[in-house]
Amino acid sequence: IDPQEELETVRATGASAINLSGKRLTHLPPEIAGCAHVTSVDLRRNQLVELPDGIGELVNCAKLMLSENAVRELPGALQRMSSLTLLDVCDNPIKSLEAGVLPKSVSHLFMDRCGLESIGCGVFTQLPELRELHLKSNLITSLPGDLCTLKFLDLLDVSDNRLAELPQGMETLTALKELDVAECQLTQIPVTLGRLAQTLRRVRISPGNTGLPADLLDISKQPTGAVMAYLQTADGRLPFNDDILSMSAAVTRVGKNQILVWTQEFLGLAADDPGADDAHPAHTRLLSSDKWVLSLQERLGVPQKFAGRMFQVMHWTQPQQPGVLLHQYICALCIFTRGSPEERAKFLFRMLDPGGGVLSRDKVESMLKDLIPDDLVRHWASELDPLFDNQQELRFVDFSKYVCECVFGSDAGSPTPKGTTRDAAAYKWVWGWISSLFPYLPVSINSIQPWFRDPGRLDADQMEKRLLDLRGKGTVARASAQG
Repeated sequence: IDPQEELETVRATGASAINLSGKRLTHLPPEIAGCAHVTSVDLRRNQLVELPDGIGELVNCAKLMLSENAVRELPGALQRMSSLTLLDVCDNPIKSLEAGVLPKSVSHLFMDRCGLESIGCGVFTQLPELRELHLKSNLITSLPGDLCTLKFLDLLDVSDNRLAELPQGMETLTALKELDVAECQLTQIPVTLGRLAQTLRRVRISPGNTGLPADLLDISKQPTGAVMAYLQTADGRLPFNDDILSMSAAVTRVGKNQILVWTQEFLGLAADDPGADDAHPAHTRLLSSDKWVLSLQERLGVPQKFAGRMFQVMHWTQPQQPGVLLHQYICALCIFTRGSPEERAKFLFRMLDPGGGVLSRDKVESMLKDLIPDDLVRHWASELDPLFDNQQELRFVDFSKYVCECVFGSDAGSPTPKGTTRDAAAYKWVWGWISSLFPYLPVSINSIQPWFRDPGRLDADQMEKRLLDLRGKGTVARASAQG
């Protein structure tokens, strides 16, 4: 069919699509300007060298497919195609892409295998709706910084290019789900990409001098989770898939007998909880936050608000299934009675951040108000102030180092008792152990000196008595003191 006849037919019948693919066309007939009603134009596999100015009259066209032609430059007339969402110009010898050419409505741009060498500044600023950007197998050496302004971008493929680095600010692409930078010349992967762990589901990176361990870069396995966890850790954040509730070594420190006691207590609480599933102990859920809070207050002596936060973090681990499972309850008790400072730091971090890897300033201050006396909040808030970045966020590595000094009673800045070096070491060790075991125990390093009968030797009876005096006659305090 003659191209002019095809266009006349489309105009006369009101057809919504123009299909002139594979016609060996070297130019487009001017009659195309009269087809403003069409929504799709297919010009693939032709020999077109340029596009006429009349192409801009297709104001209702949503798809323009131009792959496998000989077009050397995209005309400014495209900017008048105000409904264009998909533009495919793959396999055309287009050396550069400049601002002021594409309409802001474009959401899917395909420019693979074009020999593209450069992208001008401002191009992406003018494409606020861009969701997919395909630039595979080109000659691009750098990407403009305004790429990072694309808040809806969910796929970026720049594989097989000459890129030596990625632009600063990639972590602001918060909608990004797929990133392909394989077969480039990258010398470093920004660790800040780890901040996209909640959205980024597929990453391709080639082995090389990227700064990533070689065992993470087996592209055939597409180890997105491992790569993201590594980047988050390198960025000082807590990896989003680090499940402290199931990995805690504190469980083994507590022992089977105590866990059996806690299991019976949990099942007793859940038995009176309306809607709880008691088909099997492992599936039993405690749905009432009130019961949870009361139980935690009794077992750990923690403030009510803090126990409430612990209940919330259990929801975050399985948001589709509300309530607290038996193993989660047990792990929480294990972590906060026999957990290491690092384990409890991770648990606290999860209470405030369900997966982003950083904490906002207001969440940190809110936590401090719940956990420490009011007169200390201002002091620790000022201590933490220099640790927040420009986005007023605090990374896990800094959170663990500084916040836990306040929450878990680190001995930093504590007075050293007078006496021999051996005495001081013994006092400090016991004080550190007690403050780690009971983070809310009102005990200082000086107050434990009466627990020592002789220099450097611990009097167990004195320690048990003091523990019971400080904590009341709870079974956890008594068992731990005897242990």
